[in-house]
Amino acid sequence: MGYGLIKKEIPWERIEDCEIDEVSSLRYGGWGIRLTRVGGRWRAAYNVVGISRVVVSLDEGWMGEVAFSTKSPDKVTQVIKDHSFSR
Repeated sequence: MGYGLIKKEIPWERIEDCEIDEVSSLRYGGWGIRLTRVGGRWRAAYNVVGISRVVVSLDEGWMGEVAFSTKSPDKVTQVIKDHSFSR
């Protein structure tokens, strides 16, 4: 996943869960790359205006979750679940 020149690669093995997040981008402080705490976990968010996000929960490290905007959240969520939970 990436936002402009900034990109983040996450190995499939690190993914614990994923879900669609359709709340306002204002929850994260607006659009762009944001870092916030949600439910006691640190979350990096790659936000784009008016597009839903997929939240990926990670198994280790200080960054507990990564959220990124996508035009196809249902498809992306299914691909993540197919790859990371089929081990």
